[in-house]
Order: sequence, then structure tokens, then C-alpha cells
Amino acid sequence: MSTATSLEDISLELSKLSCLLSALELTTDGMTAADDEYSRQRRDATVGLVEAMRVQMEKTHQEVQNQIKQELARKRAA
Repeated sequence: MSTATSLEDISLELSKLSCLLSALELTTDGMTAADDEYSRQRRDATVGLVEAMRVQMEKTHQEVQNQIKQELARKRAA
């Protein structure tokens, strides 16, 4: 994985991770509800983890976008 050197690079990497997370969500959605309790708990835990990751990813992406906007405004004002 390459090292991000700017806010734009970080934003791009977050977008890539978001796509991977979407693929994971699709995979999780495709899991069949198994008959045994352990499998149901495992699926529920996976769904919960994916949702938590999605929320954090969106929050981080929004923070980076705000930083980019602030940096652009600062450059325009200079």
C-alpha cells in the first residue's frame, strides 16, 4: 500500500477502502442464516462490525473532506 502524502491522497485511499467495505457488506448480506446458534451469532457479529466500520469510514472521510476545503480556502485567501 502506498503512503498518502496529501489530503487528496488520503481521501482517495478512503474511497478505495469504502469500496472494499461495500464488497464486504455484499458478502455479509449473502451469508445464509445458518440453523445453529453459533453461526447466527457469528453472522450478527460480522454485520455489526461491518456497520461500525462503515460509520467510522464515513466520519473519517467527511473529516478529510472538511480539511481539504479548509486548506483550499486558506490557499485562496493567501
